[in-house]
Amino acid sequence: MSDGRPYVIFALPRCRTAWLSRFLTYGDWQCGHDELRHCRSLEDVASWLSQPCTGTIETAAAPFWRLLPAGIRVATIRRPIPDVLASLRRGGMTFDDEAMAQLMTRYDAKLTQIEHRLPGVLATTFDELGTEEGCVRLFEHCVPYLHDHRWWNYLDAINIQVNIPHMMGYFRAYAPQIETLRTNAVKLQRSLLET
Repeated sequence: MSDGRPYVIFALPRCRTAWLSRFLTYGDWQCGHDELRHCRSLEDVASWLSQPCTGTIETAAAPFWRLLPAGIRVATIRRPIPDVLASLRRGGMTFDDEAMAQLMTRYDAKLTQIEHRLPGVLATTFDELGTEEGCVRLFEHCVPYLHDHRWWNYLDAINIQVNIPHMMGYFRAYAPQIETLRTNAVKLQRSLLET
C-alpha cells in the first residue's frame, strides 16, 4: 500500500489511462489525466504535484521524467506499439504510420529509462490492467488504501475513453503555449544533465 506521496504514472497512449484516472480517484485522492496539457510553465507542474492527495497519468510526459520533484511515486504502463497505433486510429486520429511508430518507440524507450533509473517504479502493462489483479497492484502502489473490489467491479463495466478529435483540437488551439513549456523543459533538462 502506498505511503500517501503524490504519484505520476507515465504511459503510452491508449493504455486505459482515462479509465485508470477515474479508478484511482478514490477516497480523498484525485487522479488527473494528461494534466500536463493544462500547464503553461514548470511552476504549474510543481503546483499540481504540491496539492495533497494528488496523482496523474501522463501519456506525453515520459521524455521529461528527469524533471520530477524528489519523492514522487512513479509507475509505468506499456502496450505493444502496433496496438497503440491501431487504438489511436479506432479513436479517430489520423497520422503517418511510420512517424507515429517512431514517436511511440521513443516514448517507450523513455519508459525503459524510467523503470531502470528511478527507484521503486511499478512497471505494468495494458494487458495486466485488464485484470483485477493488475489493477490491485497499481491501485495499492498509488493510493494509501487497500483495493476496493466493489469499486473496481463497478468501473470495470464502464468504457471510459477520451474524445481523441476533441483532445487533438485542444492541442492545436494551445500549440504555442504547449511548445513554450516543452522548450523550457528541454532547456532545464539539458542544464541538469550538464551539471
